[in-house]
Amino acid sequence: MRYAVACKPCGTGAVCQRREGRSKKYDLARLAYLAPDITGSILAGSQPRSFSLRKLLRGMPLAWADQRRRFGYG
Repeated sequence: MRYAVACKPCGTGAVCQRREGRSKKYDLARLAYLAPDITGSILAGSQPRSFSLRKLLRGMPLAWADQRRRFGYG
């Protein structure tokens, strides 16, 4: 359900997945490469205001330093 809520403009997570040609499993697998400090701040609710699921799923660099720059962690 959490995926569907994050995807409100499309209506449901399934609609977004079909539209964008990727699966929820693919998106979740990509999150395994997210820097641990970024993951921790998301879980604690202290991520930057500019951070969003849409921004995260749009493209994520593999290097943790690049992730921090892209997502507003300095």
